[in-house]
Amino acid sequence: DEPPAPAPPLPLLAAAAVAQLPKPVNPPPWWGVADNDTVSIYWSFDNPQAPYAHHPQSVVPSWYTFPANDGFAQRSGPTLQWLNNVNGHTGVLGFTGTGAPLSALLNLQIDNDPRVNWIKVFYFQFEATSTTSGKATALIAENLAQYKRLSTSESTVSIGNGWVRTTVTAELLPQPAYEAVEFTLTEGALASVGIDNLFINSKCVKPWNDEDGDAIGEVDATQQVLDLQNVTGNSQCEAAAVSEDPQGVRTYWISGSGNAAGQPHQLYRVTSTGQSAGTPVVIGNYSTTNPLGLTALTYENTGFNQGVVYGIRDLRLANGTIELVSYQTATGTLSARSLQTQGLNLPAAPHRFGLTFYPPGDTGAGSFWVTDNQDVNGAASSGYEFSRSGALLNPSTSTSNNLIGQLPARTVGAGYDPLKGMLYFVSAEPQTTAIGSTRTNVLEYSAYDLRPTGVQYYGNLQLTDPLGPGGAAKSLQVYRRLTGEWRAVMCVAAAGRTLLYEQKGPFRFGFNQLGRCGMRGVPTRGSTSFQVTLSGVPRASGAILYAGFNNIRYGTVPLPYSLAQFGLLESNISVSLDMNSVFLPIVNGSCSATIPLLPPGASPPNVPLFFQWVVFDPSVRNGVATSQAGKVLIY
Repeated sequence: DEPPAPAPPLPLLAAAAVAQLPKPVNPPPWWGVADNDTVSIYWSFDNPQAPYAHHPQSVVPSWYTFPANDGFAQRSGPTLQWLNNVNGHTGVLGFTGTGAPLSALLNLQIDNDPRVNWIKVFYFQFEATSTTSGKATALIAENLAQYKRLSTSESTVSIGNGWVRTTVTAELLPQPAYEAVEFTLTEGALASVGIDNLFINSKCVKPWNDEDGDAIGEVDATQQVLDLQNVTGNSQCEAAAVSEDPQGVRTYWISGSGNAAGQPHQLYRVTSTGQSAGTPVVIGNYSTTNPLGLTALTYENTGFNQGVVYGIRDLRLANGTIELVSYQTATGTLSARSLQTQGLNLPAAPHRFGLTFYPPGDTGAGSFWVTDNQDVNGAASSGYEFSRSGALLNPSTSTSNNLIGQLPARTVGAGYDPLKGMLYFVSAEPQTTAIGSTRTNVLEYSAYDLRPTGVQYYGNLQLTDPLGPGGAAKSLQVYRRLTGEWRAVMCVAAAGRTLLYEQKGPFRFGFNQLGRCGMRGVPTRGSTSFQVTLSGVPRASGAILYAGFNNIRYGTVPLPYSLAQFGLLESNISVSLDMNSVFLPIVNGSCSATIPLLPPGASPPNVPLFFQWVVFDPSVRNGVATSQAGKVLIY
């Protein structure tokens, strides 16, 4: 007999298991990630002998223990059972009606490893029957002894044959010992009602400082604008990334290109005040086949006071490759790998590409988004995701669930907020503002579906340049400070210099119960089309938008102000109530309000404006709840 084959190593087993776990539609970016903070469980209900059994390749931490029936417990109504086929769905959990009104309540409990004051990002998606006689719905159970439900958002779409797909997202504060989802199944005739394809995902994250904060795009006045030529002595600085040590001390990593034969391309290390913090690292030398250094940088924190600076460079004229370069900050080790770009429609060499590190990519192994900076008039830019080894992870040429042809022209850089699961892209394509044309336009994309959220902001328009205020964007990095504060590091070319500054954000803030606050358009003075939106509230009848110029204090009242004493236990006032809209009806779970803005002669630039919705929803306690809030600058 032949000896048994050796067992595959554990990492390979884990990778194979993760690959076989089905995905929900537009999943959280951390779906299927195997770490100590993330739970990803799927139920197909396809096993008649054990209908409550989870998918065997579900990914849970070592501390997670599946209770009896996987945490399902029926509370009332006719006994739920395995149904072989309901309107084309095989393997359904539900019951068949008898002609009389019936209702069943099913509870599902998801375990946690509770951490004091951390936040749980919670997500679930399921398919359910929806007919004239019956339907199945679900809510995150109210459990104020465990948690408050924040920014709860729900959407439902038809998938045909009397079935709908419902997705619910929320943040729970503080992270509870467990979450509970309550399913209600009702049927008044003789049809079958049930649920199928249930996905549950939760992620524990460190608390962030987004309960109030400054408007998105507001320049951080505590960080001086740095002239990178003065800082490095290099007139051709390309990009910047930032790292922060355990004491909160920041370091900027600056890439600079040589501009004559034999001059080195270098990586500089400087303090937040612009002082040199070490000998520059040489990344090759200028030549006609290697004219550019690292055109974008990004940073990965790999442990206590150490990390990796990554850069991208175009060597296609030299050897036909585009390289990802890595520099280990603790050891000074420099290495490079080629990206698998064959077959991609990339601009001609030599070219400047953008880059950001994406921690949840490649099922938690970490990946990189590369932007191609299409600079031909009318051409849309693309984003491509690559593994650590350089393999292309999203080769599809369709426009579904990728960023091919989905970014603005001249998208030169990218960033990622790991706490909110948002990608940011900066474009140097000219945009009209009240004070001239700017080429520093930042757009927010959701990493759930890789589509724009509507949130946009500009760079520092106080910087002067002959072609328009703010100069032209060269690179972007988004990061969270140790305090939890959101920051974006921007490099721009202005008046012949490369300048670095930081901006504040994010747009959404506030710990409130219901709905997702959004925006359409950029709030420039004189605009008559800027809108604030509300979504994810399908049970609501209407809403009122409040706007104010302050999110720290309303009169003498400090903000946020809890409404618990009025029975609204999960709601706060997060903005000063200076203005309000009329009552706006909710249609298909959303509504919007247009806000005309004063022209330049009647108002100064860079005035912060804050928004929050009051939502009227009969399904919540006392029928009223406040939404998360938003904050912008009026340019």
